[in-house]
Amino acid sequence: MIMKIINRSIPILFTLSLAAFAQQKESIPHAQEKISSEESYPVDARPYLEQFNKANGIDEAKLAKEQSLNKTNKTAWNFTVGSKGPYSSGWWVADLRTGAIPSFYIVPSTCRAVGEHCYIFVEDSSWIDINNKVNQTVVDSIRLAFDSRTPANPNKGVYQTDVDAYGNVPDVDSDPKIIILLLNIRDGYKGSGGYVAGFFHSINEVNTTYSNKAEIYYLDCNPLPFLKQDGTINNSGLTTGMKTTAHEFQHMIHWKYISNDETFFNEGWSLAAEVINGYSLYNQSYFVGESNHYLLDWRYGDNTAVLRDYSRAARFSLYLKEQFGIAIFKNYLSRGISGVSGLNQYMTSVGSSKTFYSVLVDWWLANFLNENVNYTHPEWAYTYTPITNVNPNVTYNDANISNGKTNGLYKYSAEYITFNSGKNLKINFNTSVDGYIQIKAIRVNGANKIIENVIPGVDYSVPDYSSVTFMIYHNNGNDGQTGPFIYSFNSSGITGVNESIELLPSSFSLDQNYPNPFNPETVIRYQLPEGSLVSLKIYDVLGREVATLVNEFQLPGQYVKTFNGTSLPSGVYLYRLTSGNLVETKKMILMK
Repeated sequence: MIMKIINRSIPILFTLSLAAFAQQKESIPHAQEKISSEESYPVDARPYLEQFNKANGIDEAKLAKEQSLNKTNKTAWNFTVGSKGPYSSGWWVADLRTGAIPSFYIVPSTCRAVGEHCYIFVEDSSWIDINNKVNQTVVDSIRLAFDSRTPANPNKGVYQTDVDAYGNVPDVDSDPKIIILLLNIRDGYKGSGGYVAGFFHSINEVNTTYSNKAEIYYLDCNPLPFLKQDGTINNSGLTTGMKTTAHEFQHMIHWKYISNDETFFNEGWSLAAEVINGYSLYNQSYFVGESNHYLLDWRYGDNTAVLRDYSRAARFSLYLKEQFGIAIFKNYLSRGISGVSGLNQYMTSVGSSKTFYSVLVDWWLANFLNENVNYTHPEWAYTYTPITNVNPNVTYNDANISNGKTNGLYKYSAEYITFNSGKNLKINFNTSVDGYIQIKAIRVNGANKIIENVIPGVDYSVPDYSSVTFMIYHNNGNDGQTGPFIYSFNSSGITGVNESIELLPSSFSLDQNYPNPFNPETVIRYQLPEGSLVSLKIYDVLGREVATLVNEFQLPGQYVKTFNGTSLPSGVYLYRLTSGNLVETKKMILMK
């Protein structure tokens, strides 16, 4: 493979603000998650808190400046099972319903479990609810996940995983344990539509009216389904709850270091916490359909659009984790410097020549290319699988375009324009309306890829190609506008002359499954250089066949199959790919 790249880098600055989170439900990778009024789904909690704080005169920025006054000089709570909440037998909670009076109310609740790192309280009315929203099995499962076990590590819970990745927990109550309150969050949920699955409210970190003066976060138990109708654990609901836990606990740690960080980064760090704990990456189908959007935007008031903001932040934080390791998150927070300045200082501290701007360019290339890490540019790849590549925003089969335009480009964003197979392409971009728009060409001809800069106002020529994509991106933060910034182009050429060129694998191969260990699903990738009868089967260590994923004739190409081990016990399994006379076997571990 041939690759050529000319990099550019420039510096920027941005700020962050505190955010609360409502976790999305589990979804099938690559599938557009259905959002309708006929189903229940978690939504962003921040609009509720924004509205709540405004209606009640709560200024989080002002509260943040008062952190030095937070310590209440009390002794540890030392709750035991059966202890009642300390405020009239309960805990203070914000009523998130519009215009609710009173705006704060006390939730009568009882401690149902004491863990190494947590006290778990349950709203009394939910505990005795005839619909059985929460029982001791649910409480013990949450305690186990918080203290001792996550999908990423059977010997480390959410608490230690987040502390290792992000830093120490704040301590306003002189008690190292975190209070987890399960309750029916009052958010206006009426049986369908959006609901708040959990949130962290910074008012509890300061010594003020209605503050619990404690490290506490709230976890929903209606409609978040911890139990099935027969009273057994609903694994999907428990997973959503623990993803929310990993996410919200990061927000709590974040508050300690940068209490007024910008939402995009605060949420991004929490979304990365989900992956670090071994839970699935936030639904990426939202992001791949909206690559051209202001990177730092956060649409509080739109419960559908904000899902795309979460998706974008998840993608970016995952990329940072893979390129720099989880140390980037703790290092960023420990410096207490928000935004780009904090990221740039981290990169300098580890001896990297990269800046936020150059990382953005690599990120945009990775989103489109996602090249295998064995290639010469791992910065254009993700190791996490499965992940969906960004598709071209516009595709042309005719190279002859006069005054071509899109809807414009937004700040810190990229869009992709692809020309299919052709010859003698000549294109000239006019970006005079904004000098910060830059362009790279991604040329494909057979197995070769060439990536190079395109200079606006100068003809760029491609003599022969199976496809060429122009990545147009906005990469400067010095102007106050966010766009859209309109550009145009003129192009000419001969199309349809290379349609016989196919990008086919050159060898037979079976990749290691990912994730591994896994629970309950893992992805298996393989490639075939020629058509043949193919079988992909799963065996236990005794050689007994337990599943058949493929048994059919397949054409040459790359394939991805998902294996679900829900019905199988934990243990070592083998997966074997057979294509004609070629056979390859690999080992994988199911860990429940």
